[in-house]
Amino acid sequence: MADVLKEDDEAEDDLVVVEEQPEPEEDEDEDDERVAQSDDDDSEDEREAIRERRRKEKLERKQRRDEAIKRDKLEMDFLRKRNDDLERRLTAQEQRAHQGDLNALDQQMAQAAKEAEMAEKVIAKAVAAGNGDDVTQAMRYRDQALARIQQLQAKKQSAQAPQAAPKIDDRTLQHAQEFMRENPWYDLQGRNEDSKIVIAIDQTLMGEGFDPTSPDYWSELRKRAARRLPERFGQVKEAREPRAPRGGPAVGSGKEHAPTSTRKEVYISPERKQALIEAGVWDDPVLRAKYVKRYAEYDRQNRS
Repeated sequence: MADVLKEDDEAEDDLVVVEEQPEPEEDEDEDDERVAQSDDDDSEDEREAIRERRRKEKLERKQRRDEAIKRDKLEMDFLRKRNDDLERRLTAQEQRAHQGDLNALDQQMAQAAKEAEMAEKVIAKAVAAGNGDDVTQAMRYRDQALARIQQLQAKKQSAQAPQAAPKIDDRTLQHAQEFMRENPWYDLQGRNEDSKIVIAIDQTLMGEGFDPTSPDYWSELRKRAARRLPERFGQVKEAREPRAPRGGPAVGSGKEHAPTSTRKEVYISPERKQALIEAGVWDDPVLRAKYVKRYAEYDRQNRS
């Protein structure tokens, strides 16, 4: 696949996802009790002011929640649109590549037809001159050109024949799109050496019984490809990345710090975490890191 999407140089392994804790809901009963236990000398106006402040804070919390939900919906729509754009661009590129192959076959057939025509002219001159050797050699060239035309025609007909595309599982497609976004140099047709190596690894994994719908399959593909192509994949990981438990990494309310020289903390709100869980990407450490990067990118682009 050609370069359909540029990724920034920041590696997902440098991200530490830290969940922001939701603001605690104020217990109205406790507030009522505190108001009831206030000094007997407190005036009714003061108690009413406390109640009004409580109602105002509750309304502000509700507004913040509604705004967060609306923002997260816009962000998820933004990410889905990028995925749809990628699919359309990939399809258009494959169609252009297919048409280019057909045009190349037409050019080769035209060249072979010219060679056959030239051989016919040589045959006619050789016959008129009574040169039997030239006739024999020219006839051999002509027959070779005609045979090449037939081979090219059969190849073109095979390429033009409609083929039923195999149905790809949605989970496999999602993982494959993520892999291609990470590696824009990768060519599905294997038209460069590095892509051929990745394709060979992919076929080996299929032969070993790995399930392409699972994250383990793609983690193993990245690990083996990194061993063969370290300049493409960066530092090789010796162990397969562990699956995250349901609900995401155990980060809690505290901030887990990594060395500032190698890792970067990204804070994610409870609303965004819930959106990722509903999208089915929170439990996949690779996809989770990618979507968190998208959130950070979205915030940078829309920061006032």
